Amino acid sequence: MTSSPEIRNIAIIGLPGSGKTTLCERLLFHAGAINTMGSVDRGDSSSDFDSQSLALKHSVDTSLLNYQIANKQINLIDTPGYPDFLGRTASVLTAVENIFLVIAPQSDIELLAERFLKTAKEQNKNIVLVINKIDQQDIQYGHLLEQVRNCFGSASVAINLPTASQEHSTVVDCFFKPDYKAKTIIDSAQLAHEILLDPIVEQDEKLMELYLEHGQIPNLEQLKTPFRAALQCHDLIPICFVSAATGAGIDLLAELISEFLPSPQHSDAIKLYDSNNSLELISNNPSGEFIAHVFKVSIDPFMGKLTFIKVLQGHMDGDTSFYINDGRKPLKAGHVYKIQGKNRHEVKQVTAGEICALAKIDDLSYNDIIYQNTQAKSFYIKAPKLPPPMYGLAIKASRRGDEQKLSETLRKLSSEDPSLKIEHRINLNETVIQGIGELHLRTVVGKMEEQFNLQLDTHSPSIDYRETITAPSEGHHRHKKQTGGAGQFGEVFLKIRPLPRGEGFTFIDQIVGAAI
Repeated sequence: MTSSPEIRNIAIIGLPGSGKTTLCERLLFHAGAINTMGSVDRGDSSSDFDSQSLALKHSVDTSLLNYQIANKQINLIDTPGYPDFLGRTASVLTAVENIFLVIAPQSDIELLAERFLKTAKEQNKNIVLVINKIDQQDIQYGHLLEQVRNCFGSASVAINLPTASQEHSTVVDCFFKPDYKAKTIIDSAQLAHEILLDPIVEQDEKLMELYLEHGQIPNLEQLKTPFRAALQCHDLIPICFVSAATGAGIDLLAELISEFLPSPQHSDAIKLYDSNNSLELISNNPSGEFIAHVFKVSIDPFMGKLTFIKVLQGHMDGDTSFYINDGRKPLKAGHVYKIQGKNRHEVKQVTAGEICALAKIDDLSYNDIIYQNTQAKSFYIKAPKLPPPMYGLAIKASRRGDEQKLSETLRKLSSEDPSLKIEHRINLNETVIQGIGELHLRTVVGKMEEQFNLQLDTHSPSIDYRETITAPSEGHHRHKKQTGGAGQFGEVFLKIRPLPRGEGFTFIDQIVGAAI
């Protein structure tokens, strides 16, 4: 088995227009993973490569990116910002230990905090606030920081600050090599450094004693372990000011990622549950039995099914055989890929904490657990809570003979998008797709038409109107018919009355001495 690299898994999250994709592009460029910076406007970024993202100039799905620096493997997941695609964002969070909340100066910070802070804390994710676009003019930094601290609490402290120059387009390091003489927009670098150290040294009694009683400033190596501890208990939420467009502050952010963010091995054990809902903790141990989790599925009509997995324990290569959930038939990995946007390259092996993809294994589905040891077959991970469907659209094939193809396509699309629900309404003979918003459903229809060559008719879902009894009533009818041979006779006395809503129907037979 090859030596395991240090791994950092990060989801890049934020509201539309905050610059998430450009930030990912800048980090790749800074690390030398790409030779030139792509652009959202030009349509050549590493993240946005599908036709719908290119047309909207906004991400409509999550993209996986990665770069290596020294012996560190950095995995980034760029997520869409539109609320219609919140389900696609939330569904991949099980794959990361760290979340970057990207904030533009004009962002609705309260909405961002409300949407993601609770989720991040519930899932024990480490949070870093990245305030982007500091190259913009007329930013009210005092008000901006006040908003951030009101929404994220006093644990949010800056590791750098924009300079006090008129443009504010460069930053002052307040953590790694603080320049106490440099002027910043608000606090002095020295004060910012002291504020930052407080929640860190509190995690280590000896370090706190040296710092508070003896005035000894800890070096960076001494701060790494307590920094990670402060992150993991949310006593520290670092703020990093950057401009993804110009590169200001990116070197400090990259150093924070590489040297101070927790790796899977530095993070809490993974919570798996068995069929009795009993908790079992799985360590990120490369030497343990192989266990992995499916956090994303992508289906391309030409390339086939691509399944994205996070290795929770052990290691996997192309010859690894594994089981799915409670399956009894082993499957073989075949080829293991690293993903860089739309590109993929085969790797020999992946180990605990790494993210990779398997191709053309149709039996794999979102949130599956795969494992090498048959004793692990009852494990499952509690999936993130996804936003409920809010919009519906009735859909049918325009061309006769495409009904089966439509059904198969809907099955594929719902398997890659956990927030998309398909409902077949038998009474109305209608198929309805349900999603988070109008744009969500529009992109689903667009993908079916463009990539799967379906012509579709759509309309608002019909309402399944039903009559109900609202008041007591009685009726009587006598049937009498004689046309030769045996005659027909029947007499019915019928009484009806309403029942409380939701109780269904009750039929009471009061026939005496005869049968219907």
